[in-house]
Amino acid sequence: MLYDVLVAAGWTQSVTAIATAVGALGLGAAAAGVFFASRSLRENALSRHAQIALDLGKRWDDDPLASVRQLLVKSDVFDADSLYEFVKNQADLNSNDYWKLERFANFFEGLAVLWRLEILSIEWIDQTLGESVMGYWQMWTVQAASERSTYPRAYENWRDLAAALGSLPR
Repeated sequence: MLYDVLVAAGWTQSVTAIATAVGALGLGAAAAGVFFASRSLRENALSRHAQIALDLGKRWDDDPLASVRQLLVKSDVFDADSLYEFVKNQADLNSNDYWKLERFANFFEGLAVLWRLEILSIEWIDQTLGESVMGYWQMWTVQAASERSTYPRAYENWRDLAAALGSLPR
């Protein structure tokens, strides 16, 4: 029956009909390919984000950052002024603790850069390290201001992240 229709229509119309059908199938296959590829890319992105999040959690709990938190408690550093004096004294001594404190602040700045680049969501940060981001930022404000005389953009990402977290409904 299909043969009779194709013969009756003439060879040019038959070729056009077949080519149109093949083209439509190809277009449908391409659309399905794009759909599955975009889905795969989204799953890969989520997997990468999860890996970054797990790495940040591990770094927060590992000794280099945990030892700084212990150092601050042991040294009775609980506010911005006492932190500024403590960092200044450690810098004057060029102690290992000074460099640990720098690494600690850089952790939060790096976290904030990941937020600014939309690699980590504000919701994830709020649920995991949000209180720490805001609390340690309040302690670091005087130190950050003093560093801005040398580095004008010092800790601006951390500052902005802390402000964004503070503006979330509680």
